[in-house]
Amino acid sequence: MSENDTNTYNYPYRSMTDFSDELYRPVSGRQLDVAPLGLGPTIEVVVAGDHVYALSGTSLNILDAKSFKTIGRLEGLVSARQLAVNGGVAVVTARDCGVYIVDTSRPEAPALVALYDPVEFATGVHLARPDLAILSCRHYGLEFVDLSQPSAPRFLSSILVGEAQSVASVGTIAYAGVWYEKELVLVDFSDPARPTIIGRSALDGFGDGVYVRQDLAYVATGHHSALQRDPRHFEPARHITFDMLKTGYGQGHGIEIHNVADPQNPHCVARIKSPPSFVNSPDTWRVTQHDGLLVHADAENGVFVHDLTDPLRPTPLAFAVLPQHETHRQLATLSMQKDRYPATGMAITGNTLLIASATSDLYRCDLTAARTTNDTPLTSPFPVRYPDPDIPQATSGESLLDTEGQVHWVAGDDEVLFAAAGSGGLYMLDAENGDVVAHHDVDGITQHVFAARGLVYVSQGTGGLSVWQRRGTALEQVGAWRDGAGIRQVMIPEALSLGIAVAGAGLFAILDLADPTAPRRVATHPVGGLVYARLLADGLVDSRYAIGASQGGGINWFDLSDTALAEQRPRSADARLCPITEGITIHNGQALIFQAGGYYLASADHPQTHCGADHIGEPGRFFSGNPQSVGADRIVVTNRATGSARILDMTNANAPRTLAYLHLPGNPDRPIRVGDRLIFPCGRAGLRAVPCP
Repeated sequence: MSENDTNTYNYPYRSMTDFSDELYRPVSGRQLDVAPLGLGPTIEVVVAGDHVYALSGTSLNILDAKSFKTIGRLEGLVSARQLAVNGGVAVVTARDCGVYIVDTSRPEAPALVALYDPVEFATGVHLARPDLAILSCRHYGLEFVDLSQPSAPRFLSSILVGEAQSVASVGTIAYAGVWYEKELVLVDFSDPARPTIIGRSALDGFGDGVYVRQDLAYVATGHHSALQRDPRHFEPARHITFDMLKTGYGQGHGIEIHNVADPQNPHCVARIKSPPSFVNSPDTWRVTQHDGLLVHADAENGVFVHDLTDPLRPTPLAFAVLPQHETHRQLATLSMQKDRYPATGMAITGNTLLIASATSDLYRCDLTAARTTNDTPLTSPFPVRYPDPDIPQATSGESLLDTEGQVHWVAGDDEVLFAAAGSGGLYMLDAENGDVVAHHDVDGITQHVFAARGLVYVSQGTGGLSVWQRRGTALEQVGAWRDGAGIRQVMIPEALSLGIAVAGAGLFAILDLADPTAPRRVATHPVGGLVYARLLADGLVDSRYAIGASQGGGINWFDLSDTALAEQRPRSADARLCPITEGITIHNGQALIFQAGGYYLASADHPQTHCGADHIGEPGRFFSGNPQSVGADRIVVTNRATGSARILDMTNANAPRTLAYLHLPGNPDRPIRVGDRLIFPCGRAGLRAVPCP
């Protein structure tokens, strides 16, 4: 098949499954038959001892490892992503909903014993030992959690390693698969309270699952290769073409083998490429070993099984692909692709391979396979390292509040501050001296607080939304709304009866708040990609439009001026934002979109994409973080992952000027301005105040 022949098919903007069938499958061994077990959509599966643990929908199912019959189930695990089991304890990462700690000592009756509040969207989890969990929190790196008392998990430390997606460990070294930076990062946690990066090794794709055997680390990679510098370069495209493949787009899939005998000098020694592919979600890739086999789950590409007689040259034995979607997309041009359900997790028990698919079911297949000739590993250049940005000045600020939990958000005025303190609940403080005036424990994890209409609105994750009224030095709860969604953030206009909430990892909910004692949902708007809490703007444009974005689904304009308009699909601009380094703020009535190191102005009647916008910046500076307007002439850009806060003079919005560039302890988030001070919620470093220049 020539390049000209294939170019005419205009491959869709998703995995190129049938392209893979023609060019790769003949050398990947025989195809394995798969059979569903009937659990429904299952994102993760783990085998421990005599049992299979599967995350299906919002439940943890425990199955007998021989009969595959369900013997126990725990419901209510919203947004579950990864799972680790050790010593009668299961740890389930749940991204926007925290981390569930489950007692599995009685498999027939698993019980939730704790809900842990991680530094951010916890995605991956590994139990280094029964009393120590390592969480991978994407942009916020690795987090170490003491589980010596499973009912009272305790934060030990966190360390920035890049966009950590998954993690494994051997001894006291953790191996993190790092996404956007395309790296394998080694961390020494001999003292889990003081982890240290000891080695890095470049990957030719976005790093995810890791398996370590003796001196070799096997890393599953995906998305784009090191040739692709900016994944958004082809953002307007709806088909993959060979021109894209030549630039590395979709070429990051495969298994990398790295020698880690010297942890301070890890390096790639072999690479096996799987078919080119790109799909926004679910985009997870795993690798494991079992009885001389190397097994690789590669989303829509399926699962590949290799023989590991020679650990440096795995030999293809077999592959499995999951069923096609019931409805195939109708494309204007001829496509060789058939949309298939993705393999999002896998585990092995005996001679049975279990394959989890987040959009269909849990499948089983027999691992018996015939050997074939060895596939030739492909190579690709390693990524270029970019120069470091300007260095922020370290400051500890004035400590106003220190709690057992994380201070996620702050609201208030010249008299009092309201702090959302994670598992520590809701605090009211004297704005001048930081004295605690009132404190309330709440259901769930207190993630956000918003003061408006003389009331205080508290987002409590799976605990829902609560409404409070201040009465002197006391806070009284006057209302609540809870329907199972994870509420992470709200924006409540002063003059309108409607408000908006981030209600789950991919939803915005419009709420009628005319009666604060009984908030009710009037509309739900699902959007593509993850909705991080910090991508809901902090006010209205034109006194009617709320703005909310998702990581991959664009910028949405919600009309809150009328219930009928709020129920309509929001206006949207196809402009992706990274929730850590980019964001939206309302400044002097205008929407400022901070993106790609600068910002641009947007309006509801002109919701432009990044490509069509004229960006404003500061020569020699790169604005990285989430913006917050703190007055007519000031904007603060905070990056929770790096701990930086840039204070901008916005007297001339076309010529921003850095007044201060600070590094704060913990994970600083968007501040509020009280007089001549900026009050930052700094995660586990509490509430901090610094002068506003």
